[in-house]
Amino acid sequence: MPLKTGQLVNSAMLAPANDSTAVLSPGPFGQLLLTTNGGQTFNQVYPGNSGTSWWAWIGFTTPLAGAAQRIFQHQGLR
Repeated sequence: MPLKTGQLVNSAMLAPANDSTAVLSPGPFGQLLLTTNGGQTFNQVYPGNSGTSWWAWIGFTTPLAGAAQRIFQHQGLR
């Protein structure tokens, strides 16, 4: 069964929690998508952005507790 997440780039990240639950970042600036049915459907759990920040890491510490690290681009002091 093909994934219904749209196009994925080489930097896409997948963080599985168990056999049916996972979080997907389709690209570094993209949204975070959650599946709880083995990838049949994905729902947005965090919106994407226009390139001002990117996902450095996503994962689960337990099947119910997930975390993600987002890096924000420094705009400089003025």
